[in-house]
Amino acid sequence: MASSIRVSELPNPLTTDIDVADTAAMVRLLASSDAMLFTGCSGLPHLNAIEVVAAVARTIVASSAALAHPRGRIVFSGCGTSGRLAHLFARGLNRWLERQFGVKRNPFEYLLAGGDAALLLPQEQVEDQSNAGEADLAAWERARDISTDDPVVVVGISCGLSATYVASMLHAALARPHFTAVAIGFNPVEAVKHVRVDGWSLSFYEILQQMLGPQSRHAVVINPVAGPETIAGSSRE
Repeated sequence: MASSIRVSELPNPLTTDIDVADTAAMVRLLASSDAMLFTGCSGLPHLNAIEVVAAVARTIVASSAALAHPRGRIVFSGCGTSGRLAHLFARGLNRWLERQFGVKRNPFEYLLAGGDAALLLPQEQVEDQSNAGEADLAAWERARDISTDDPVVVVGISCGLSATYVASMLHAALARPHFTAVAIGFNPVEAVKHVRVDGWSLSFYEILQQMLGPQSRHAVVINPVAGPETIAGSSRE
């Protein structure tokens, strides 16, 4: 499989017949599919690959600095399911910090396309707006009175590395020296579409190239190839 293939949008051949499998077989098929996180897909980087581990380590360093600062923040962002994961991570991590260490300031936050309404219903019209991610980040920054001394880590989650909302937010984060921009997805960068949406002069691919460039000290791309979809489906279909 060439690195130009968008793996996240392919059906997984291991689970083609999962709909007719009995319960025990279904569990085995799901386990086999999950194992691709650590075994890889057609020679592409997996979760344990050296370059992925190095990217995670850089993110940990930036996140540790943000958490050690009294006004530091870590912001998860995404669209659709990725946005709901951002919400889950932020709420869960804040509860864990309070339970384990008595931290009450809630340093983990979330931004998702369409706001909290997207937790229940898809907001696809917002996901494709080039200015929505940047505007949400700017509004959040004003609401929190973030200064240039406050370290912020913005983690943009997009399974296929294709969500314009996430790309525009990461682009905005790159322009702020006290921010660290982290992109999380599951496709090779070479497979990311170069398509530019109406009203925006950039694409997600170009943002990733900026993040991987030699001058991007405050940018990280974490993109292990998790393998094709176990069960394919989209709210847009």
